[in-house]
Amino acid sequence: GGNLQLIGSKPDGSPWMVGITNPFSPQEILFSLSLRDTAVVTSGSYQRYFETEGVVYHHILDPKTGYPANNGLSSVTVITPDGAWADGFSTALYVMGTEEALRFAKTQKDVGFILITDNQKIYVSSSLKSAVHSTVAGNYTWIYL
Repeated sequence: GGNLQLIGSKPDGSPWMVGITNPFSPQEILFSLSLRDTAVVTSGSYQRYFETEGVVYHHILDPKTGYPANNGLSSVTVITPDGAWADGFSTALYVMGTEEALRFAKTQKDVGFILITDNQKIYVSSSLKSAVHSTVAGNYTWIYL
């Protein structure tokens, strides 16, 4: 995951470009967002993990089970001016799983969300549609909320 706080614009007045990592190929940027004056926080299972006897254990735990959350999500990004809020909710949404996270995201009109599922669906808040750039080729399904 990662946490960024963007202040203002670049010196030339243009927005900052923020890369969103491809959780299926972490050395790649899946797409980028052009943004100003906001926080961008991503939680995902693809960076901090270990594997034992063929089972992958990542660092985002489900409080109901005490084990890593295993609910169909690979990555959750939250975009809002409040970085602390974004940090807490990116992790909470990841633990919620796809359906519950989507229900919650739809109630938050002033917050941007990006949910990437294990089956390569990318759910994006409609408010971010104009900010999305440079999508990579792949078998992804884009769904705007």
